[in-house]
Amino acid sequence: MAEDGLQTLSNRDMENLRNKMINKLIKTDAHFKHQQRGEPDLTEEEKSSIALDILNKSPTLFLERFSTYLSFEDTRYFNDQKGDYLVDFYIEEISKRSTNCNQKVVKNRRFRAMQKLMDEGEYFSENEMKWREPLLYEQMVGQYTSESEKMEQMEQDIDRSDLRLSSILLKHMDIQTNKQFCEMQKEKEEQQEEESESEEDDSDEEDKSQKNAQVDSQIKTKNREDADCDADSDDSDAERKYFRSEFLRTMQEKFLSGEDASFDYRFVYSVF
Repeated sequence: MAEDGLQTLSNRDMENLRNKMINKLIKTDAHFKHQQRGEPDLTEEEKSSIALDILNKSPTLFLERFSTYLSFEDTRYFNDQKGDYLVDFYIEEISKRSTNCNQKVVKNRRFRAMQKLMDEGEYFSENEMKWREPLLYEQMVGQYTSESEKMEQMEQDIDRSDLRLSSILLKHMDIQTNKQFCEMQKEKEEQQEEESESEEDDSDEEDKSQKNAQVDSQIKTKNREDADCDADSDDSDAERKYFRSEFLRTMQEKFLSGEDASFDYRFVYSVF
């Protein structure tokens, strides 16, 4: 039984790992040996021979020279050397770099997916985002929208090419369902706030303020500052435009962070 959860590799597995590692390495710009000016570049066969010679003589020296070109998968070859301080050090460095690289790849794929959805126009439209996050929309945009504007928006949402009673009723049911979902989100948020306040009875005010949700804090502050603003003024129009842009930015950030519950991220990881 291998210790520390390490799988024992057969000689063939070790050979395959080594060959794969060396074949990748010789295609990089790694430095294999000092050459005089005017000397021809090393062939891949020469690079492979040099790398294998170093690996066989000293795995530690091999890692010291080439670790920046190795992947986490390559570290399996050095399982038998684990416990050596330098070997453990380089394996940890490779692991950290691989993790950071994987995170960057994931972020880039999410960003490309978001750009595609933005270009298509529907997923990140205000109406679609409002249906996905009704409470957040109400906090960031809805509370600054007049009743007449809300009615106008509802009328715009109705498909004028389909004014059958059944379609209108279904649309009304959708609106009511969305309102109920918004109320459920609000109740859940209030319950979480109450639980948080109960747990923090013994903490000071500074700790409490730091744990408040950032978006909620910004919205409440802005709401108090703008409570007396005229809804029909140019300033109010500019503010509503600002809040809409902030809502869009927040939804984009949720998407990029992998927190958009309405989106199947498996599609991103398999396509992009």
